[in-house]
Amino acid sequence: MIRNPDVQKRCREEIFQVIGPDRPPCMKDRGTLPYTEATLLEIHRLGSVLATALTHTVSKPVKFRGYDLPEGTLVIPNLYQSHMDPEIWEDPFAIKPDRWLDENNKLKTNPAFMPFSVGCRMCIGETLARMQMFLFGTALLQRFEFRMVDADNPPTTEGLYGMSRVPYKYELLASAT
Repeated sequence: MIRNPDVQKRCREEIFQVIGPDRPPCMKDRGTLPYTEATLLEIHRLGSVLATALTHTVSKPVKFRGYDLPEGTLVIPNLYQSHMDPEIWEDPFAIKPDRWLDENNKLKTNPAFMPFSVGCRMCIGETLARMQMFLFGTALLQRFEFRMVDADNPPTTEGLYGMSRVPYKYELLASAT
């Protein structure tokens, strides 16, 4: 958000128009803030916490893209690649919340977006995590304006990889509104 103040401004305007500056957001607000929700999805896509998902096993022989995968083959879903594939996402390294909105300004889905993994080993906490992301993200944007400490030296969007992907350390300014 600090690297894209225009996106942040548009989210805050939508939040103030729909919720106002004083009432905290609640789950009833979900679906009434399409641009803000689209922005949170885009942040989630760009911020891919897991580069890969848990290993899966092919339960029966499968033909996939011309390859024969015998029963028992180990498959490791590459979530980061799915979220950053230029054949799926136009300009994948740019934040573009509008890619999540249809012509009627309604949220749309993309099967390549799978931040909680895929298949029977999906994250059991997905529903709670999506609720928390909406509530915390919306509340933070409602209460604060976020800016870079040094506009000439923006934080990198790269991350450190281990069991999960975490951002490099950076500083920001959060001004209460």
